[in-house]
Amino acid sequence: MASDIVIRDARPQDNEALIELDRQCVMGGTIQLVFDRSPDFFARSRAYESFRMCVAEQEGTLIGVGGVTVKSLRVNGIRHRWAYFYDLRVHPSHRRRGIAGLIANALVDGIRDAGITSAYSLVIEGNAPSESFVEMRGSIPFKRCALALLSGEAGASRLERIPDVSSEVASLLEATYRSYHFTPPWDPETLHGTLDRLTPLGWEGMYGRRAEKGWGCCFGLWDYSSVMQMTFRGRGAEMHTRPFFLYPFGWQDPQWLLDGLRAAQAVIASGGTLLLPYVPGDPVSAVIPQDAFRVGMTLYVRGPAPKEVQTDEFVFIDPADL
Repeated sequence: MASDIVIRDARPQDNEALIELDRQCVMGGTIQLVFDRSPDFFARSRAYESFRMCVAEQEGTLIGVGGVTVKSLRVNGIRHRWAYFYDLRVHPSHRRRGIAGLIANALVDGIRDAGITSAYSLVIEGNAPSESFVEMRGSIPFKRCALALLSGEAGASRLERIPDVSSEVASLLEATYRSYHFTPPWDPETLHGTLDRLTPLGWEGMYGRRAEKGWGCCFGLWDYSSVMQMTFRGRGAEMHTRPFFLYPFGWQDPQWLLDGLRAAQAVIASGGTLLLPYVPGDPVSAVIPQDAFRVGMTLYVRGPAPKEVQTDEFVFIDPADL
């Protein structure tokens, strides 16, 4: 390990160097992902209420980066503070020198001082070095999950624009994810705070369809191309996307889920791609076409809370974590 490597907090003036570092770090294994975060590397992190990013620097050159945020998440019906580690990158020419560990240590020291003992991360399927790294540091594979890519499709959406996130919308979201682990608070105040952060990052507002009682389905449309461009490579294909997430996304029953998904595809019919995170066996997985392009991932967890979690239940995958 080189002794002249400095680990420090990232600064706004690191932006251009971090964008270039990110381009050099192709993610994945079975499926490869290439990100372009220009013009703002930090945009992805601004979706969180707070975050910290550390960089590794050698002789004035940035050679690594990593981030962490802390969230209030419901696990087994109880709210815990969880740390989410993300964007750990080391330039290809500087790997296998312990740099990722130095960055992770700096991030862990910060959350430990805040009393956070539970953490999670997402690793793309087939990324053996990342899997080995998180397992070596004490994380365990908790749940297999995936990201499906669905093209926009022309059709009649029959949607209403929802002008405000009311208690009615919050109640539908709470009912949708009541039995899920890793769910954020769905109360109107917290939702307003989250969506206020997402609006400058491409969030375009809420849509929904009415049922006999309340909203049958509702979704927020997040144009993620304001945060980054994504290219997926694998299985002999390369896909450039203008990515959209549905956040938040709630439904009364499976038919309303399907109706909401089709309506969203109609809204983005002119060139967009829906990115749908799911866990095999959950309601979303049941409506994804068999031939959809998918990227597999594993959710890793660390700390005392994972031992208490029932892994046969569903898990909420936050689009902001992707």
